[in-house]
Formats: sequence, C-alpha cells, structure tokens
Amino acid sequence: MKWRLSALACAAALASLYGCGGSSGNSAPSSLKVSGVAAQGAPLVGVTVTATDSTGATTQSSVTDANGNFTATLSGKAPYVLTAPITDADGTPAVLSSVLDASNSGSAVANLNPLTSLITQRALGTTLTAAPTGTQIASAKLSSSSIAQETTVVLNVLQPLFAAAGVTVTNPLGGSYVANSSNPLDNLFDTLPIVVHTGTVHLPSITAGSNVALNLAPSQSDSQVAAEQSQVQTAANGNPQFATGATTTPIQHVVVIIGENQTFDGLFGTYQAPSGQSVKNLLSEGIVNADGTPGPNFALAQQNQAAGGSTYSINPARTGSYATLLPPQNTGILTVAGLQTYLSEVASQQAPTVSPTSYLFGLADADFPQSLPAGPFQITANASNGSLVSYSAPSGTAVGAAAGSAAYTAAAPIYAALGLVATTGDPVHRFFQMWQQTGGDNSKLDLYTWVAATAGQGGSTVENAPGSNQVTAATPGQGGELMGFMNMAAGDAPFWASLAKQGALSDNYHQAVMGGTGMNFFSIATGDLPWFNSNGAVATPPSNQIENPNPVQGSANPNFYTQDGYEGGSYVNCSDSAQPGVAAILGFLASKHVASNCDAGKYYLVNNYNPGYTTAGTTQPIGANDYNYPPQTVPTIAEALNAKGVSWGWYTSARDTADTTGQASKLVSALGLPSSLSSSIAGLLQSAEYNNIGDPLVASRNVMTSPAMSANLQDQTAFITAAASGKLPAVSFVVPPNTYSGHPGFSSPAAFEGWLQQVLAAVQSNKAQWANTAVIITTDEGGGHFDTGPIQNVDFFGDGPRIPLIVLSPWAKTNVIDHTYNDHASILKFIERNWRLAPLSPRSRDRLPNPAMQASSYLPANQTPTIGDLMTMFNF
Repeated sequence: MKWRLSALACAAALASLYGCGGSSGNSAPSSLKVSGVAAQGAPLVGVTVTATDSTGATTQSSVTDANGNFTATLSGKAPYVLTAPITDADGTPAVLSSVLDASNSGSAVANLNPLTSLITQRALGTTLTAAPTGTQIASAKLSSSSIAQETTVVLNVLQPLFAAAGVTVTNPLGGSYVANSSNPLDNLFDTLPIVVHTGTVHLPSITAGSNVALNLAPSQSDSQVAAEQSQVQTAANGNPQFATGATTTPIQHVVVIIGENQTFDGLFGTYQAPSGQSVKNLLSEGIVNADGTPGPNFALAQQNQAAGGSTYSINPARTGSYATLLPPQNTGILTVAGLQTYLSEVASQQAPTVSPTSYLFGLADADFPQSLPAGPFQITANASNGSLVSYSAPSGTAVGAAAGSAAYTAAAPIYAALGLVATTGDPVHRFFQMWQQTGGDNSKLDLYTWVAATAGQGGSTVENAPGSNQVTAATPGQGGELMGFMNMAAGDAPFWASLAKQGALSDNYHQAVMGGTGMNFFSIATGDLPWFNSNGAVATPPSNQIENPNPVQGSANPNFYTQDGYEGGSYVNCSDSAQPGVAAILGFLASKHVASNCDAGKYYLVNNYNPGYTTAGTTQPIGANDYNYPPQTVPTIAEALNAKGVSWGWYTSARDTADTTGQASKLVSALGLPSSLSSSIAGLLQSAEYNNIGDPLVASRNVMTSPAMSANLQDQTAFITAAASGKLPAVSFVVPPNTYSGHPGFSSPAAFEGWLQQVLAAVQSNKAQWANTAVIITTDEGGGHFDTGPIQNVDFFGDGPRIPLIVLSPWAKTNVIDHTYNDHASILKFIERNWRLAPLSPRSRDRLPNPAMQASSYLPANQTPTIGDLMTMFNF
C-alpha cells in the first residue's frame, strides 16, 4: 500500500516531467534533441530509432551503439512516438516504443524497452507493429497527464513483481536507464517475458502450462488492469525468486543433441507448415512439389557452371547452365564387404588378408538415374524418379548388390546392425568450397554442384589408406549428390517430422562456420575457432597445411584448388589479405561493413584436424605429416559453467567399449560368429564409432589438464544412466556414434532417428526431471548439401547454410516454426542467459546482440551482426 500511495503521488511529478496541460498535438514545430537507450534485457544494437510526430512526419536517429544508446534531433510537432524494430519475446517481428510529449526546444530523454512500450501503446490506444501514423497519434489526444496516468496504471499493476525482483521504477520513459547486468530493471526483462505486440506480460510460474498472461493491451480499461493486481501478487508470492534464482527461466537442465551433416532443406525441404504459419523451404518456394518432382519455380535452384581464374573467387563468372545434373557419385560410401572375412580370420587366429571396411570413390552411384534435372532431387524412390534408395534399408551401392538379390539379402542384416541404411555419397563440405558455393550470403543458389564437381575435397585428401583414390584435378570425386533431399511430405524422416510437431522448429538456424564437422563442433563449445600455436604463442603451421584455394593453372579443371584437403591445406591467416583466398572474402565482408574477427598473425584452423589431446590426456604430435591441431586455450562453455558452479557433461558415444557392446552382439549374430568374439568386436567398433572431432573439449588445455573437468567427458552409457535416474547435470552435450550420426556415406537420417528415439526416451523417462528440462536437437553442419536460406555474414568464418534445430520441453512451444536468426552461438547464449553467465570472450560469437527480425526477411534488421538466444522458442 505504501508504494501504491507513492506511485499515485508520483503521477503529478510524472505529468510535470512529460510536459504541462492537455494535448500538444497542435504544438508549433520545434527542434528537440532526444537521446535514450533501447533495450529488452540486453541492448538493442545496430538499429535505427524512428520518431513520428503528430503529423506523421518521421525523423530517424543515429544507429544504436553497442550499449543501445541513440540520439536524434527532432523538428516537428509534438507529441512524438519513437519506435525501434525488435524480435518480440514470442519470436514475432515487432517494435519497441516510447512516447514523448515535449513541445519545447532543448533536449529530452526517451527510453525504449518493453515497459515503455506497454505504456506508450496504452496511451495511444493501440498496439504497434510498426511506427504509428500521424492520424493514430493525433486521434490519441496524447497529453502529459494521459501519459502519466498510463504510466501509473502499468507500474501499479506490476508492482508486486518489481518488489519481488528488488526493482524501483519511477520514470521508465524519461529516467536514467542502462542496459546491462548491473541494472535491475534490465535484468527483470530477462526473467519476465513481455510480449509487446500483444500488450501481455507472462507472469512467472513454476509449472509448465500454468503460467498466466497478464493483459495490459490498450483494449483493457484502466480499471480492468487495476483489478488484475491480485493475480500478479499471487504469481509473485508463488515464485518469489523468479528474478533472483539460479536460473532466469524454469529450465534446470539443458540437453544438446548434435547429429551430423544435414541442411534444413535436405531434411525439411518439403515440410508443410501448420495452418496459419509459414516455412521457407524447397516446397514453399515452389522449387519442388510435394511428390518430389520439380516445381513451378525449379529454375530458382537451376545449377550453373562458371569460369575459373588465376585467383580464388566467391563469385566467378557464370558460363551457362547444366542441361542435366551431374550424376550423383558414390564417394565416401562405407562398404563392409570385407568385414565378415576379416572377422572370420581373426576368429580363426589367422592374419587378416582383407581390410574390414573401405570407402567407395569417384564412380556414378548406381542407385540413381544418370539424367536427373539440374537441381534438387528426391533421394528416396518414388513412382517416377528412378531412385533405388529406400529410406530405412541399406542401399544397394553400399552393399554392392541390388536390393532383392541373394547377395543383398545375405549382407543387409550386417549393414543394418551397423546403422548403414539409406547411405548416399558424401558431398564436399569444406571451408573455401562452401564460401564459393554460397557466394557468402546464398543470394544465388546456382554453383553448389559446379564447385563440388571441380574443387572436390582437395588434392591433399586421401580417401582410403594406404594412399589409394587420392582426389585429383582429373578425378575430384564429386557429382550431383549434394542436391538430394529427403521428402518429408512423402514420409521420409518421420521422427524428425513428429518432433517438429511436438516442439518448436527453427527454419533459420545456421551452422556457425563454413565447412565441416570439426570447426562447427568447436564453435558449439567456444563460439570461436582454434588457431595454430606453439605452447600458446602465435606460430606458423607447416607450409603444406596452409590453405591455397587459388585454382591450379594449366589444368582442364578450372577450379581445382592448389593446396587443400584433409591431409594438407586447412589453416588460414585471414588477417593478411595477401594470403591465398583471403582477399576475396575480406573484400566481400568490407562491402557489407562486416569485420573479419581475425586476430593479427593467427592461422585459424577452418577444416577438420584431430584435437590436440587423446582421450587419455596425452598430447598429440604436431608436424607436417601430423594432422592434429595444438592444444587450445580458447575459452570454453565448460570452463564458464565450472567457474559458476554449474554442473555439466560432454557425452561422446563410443568414448569406450561400454557403448559398443550391444552393437557388437548384434553384429556377431548377423555374421553368425561365436559370441566369444563380441568383446574384441566391441573394441574394433569403439575405434570406428568414436567421433574424435565431435569431442572438442578434448582440444582444450584447461579442460584436459584439470582432473575435475576432464572427468565430465564421458560416454553415452553414462548419459543414459544419468538421464534415467534423474541425475542429469545442468548442461549436457550428447554426440551419437558415427554410424548413427546421420552423416552421409557412413550413416543416414534414418539411422540417427533410431538412435535419437532411445536417447529421448531416457531423458523423458524421469518425469520430475523432465518437467524442467529442455532438449535442443540439431546437426553440426549441413554436410555440403543444398539449402535455400539466406546467410548473414557474421565474420570471416561464417555463418554457413541453415541446418535443422528443434527444441523439446514441457516449456517449449508446440508445433510452432520460429524464424529468428540463430546459429551455434545461440546455444551458448541460451545457456549463458539462463545461468547468468557472461560471454566467453570479447571475440566469441556469443557476445553478439540479439537480432531484430523483419516480417519480410529472414535476415535481421540490425546494421551489425546479430545472433538469437533461442528464448523465442519457449513459452515462459
């Protein structure tokens, strides 16, 4: 009651702050310098604030700086309404607003935040999704007293929440306001979701689905709003630590599950949005039809050819289109034709005469017709496409026999036991290739195939030990396989589709780094990249390991890189424009006013090498013929959580044989071998299934030299046990076995789905734990597959193409498609915001502000790189 009296008394003071008397809609033109802060729990960065006067005339401010500050000189008729674009708490493009009834010359303060927006909209009598018109301002008859009245109404009804959070608010529109963690009001916006465009406040709740939305929309009268104070008090009493607890949301456990190598269009290319929603994919763009055939806008994805040059280019001159798609090739498909003989010889204590596995290379994939249209094609068989691939069965190319034949029938159980179903060739997915395929921003979609078919995986790549099938200019080993997609509309990827309906799906989530697995996993753990060093000091890698994507001259292949490949060129000094390939990217970034984020003299690893430690903690050799990168001191999310006392674990499948024992038993049964061989086969499988480049904390010196932290690097068995027993750490990262990862060549989406079902069943089995758990499911990167989504240029390293991301939780939205721009740093940002952690470093991606999305674009409105924090995918 005491505060209510002081608030009512403050109304007169507020009125004097906002001006005197009645409507100022007829005020004479004046010159007014306005400054303020725009924020919504964090500064609104890189946007322009628009001031609209009572005639509808607009003035735009300076672009908001890193702290959300802006200034503008207004010359118009008061009152003014200021607006700035945001992504609202529910993911909808919206605007923050503030109202200014200053008719005198001089200066004034006008802040924009969710609270000022509620007040402004009530004063205007309408919710805003854009700057108001002059008619709307004039008809509202704004005055200092009406603004002060609505300020008091809003502050009064929210007072129980302010008291619980220890926040004192008197003049939100024109008072002192700083957007950082030291400001209690700004912190409150992190824990109290205010949906501006609907004028609602989501009251804190401790049970999913029971939270109440307080209606402060202009349609609610002042008396109706005042009558709601009792339920606000009840909510504050029921969750008194909502603003000061260990987490800013009800989420107590986050589980991040990372599959491999699928773009959004590769999996969700024909996903159909729920009624009233939209999705951007092959089907919605008209590129393909729901039956997988070319659609009316197929030409948008028509693949073209280009000319080479003397230096690397991300926008080479086009020379014409492909009449038909280059035949998909079998490169990278794992075959285990020798496995049975190998194991039988081992069982008989004979020296093996064959290799148990090998990878196919450089031949047309017989499971596909050789004259596909020159654009996206359905991978699985339908009535007309001529494909022989079944979504959930081993492919004939991998088995080496046609489906239905006696040889296929005999071998298929072996492949199924290993998860080798629906395998296709493995498209190139390397750094400079992906920059060239996308042109940096994916504004053109036409060179995916040409780049793959000319550059391949680089001449320093050896497909099979000991040295066979090396990639050359004459045999790059790539065709049209990267244009294939799974047809969800026809039943492919059914579990992925069902999860999208059970939770929230992002159609604007991106791999953070152009290229492959290693660096994208590293970015998930750090928001950054590793760099070559000698005992922590900047150093130069061996010359054969430095990238040179300039085309080989004098070759019939116009775009085969000079030095590139998994056993060679993989580092780049992107601070030096004279280095091969660097100038093309730096010039492109400069044209978009984007900084490179390349530290002087550092050679960053942009493609796959092995981490600097073994799982046992011994350092790996570093040298010209050693494809390991040195131990790193790049700050990790593990260290940040550890410092805050927040529990965590990184669970990489097949870290030891406990994870492969069951798989070994299935394989022994499929091969008809003695069960006594299960133990030795489990060891063989462990080395094959462990994804060492998907275990990025093994690269961290600080983690690997700390017994307490390295003990948190565990296997899948440990995760399943912790999940089922209700003992999950606060933050878990889970990585599947290689053959169940979804990676083309040696896995598939179907195999990943089967593994994922088991993991989710364990997480959801403990109901008490599940009540406050969020599962984030994504892939590390797109695997070089085609995708239509626009790419935001964040720095030299990315972003890259879209990849799938789904959030499952009792607190997640259901059957909703979120369009907010995100990448792997978004996972870090969610964890950091939830557990009140600072960004990992001054250069890590998690330091970037949140995006202000636009209804008409998948790119943020901010004039600076921005990345979301996934909060818009929840109902808090």
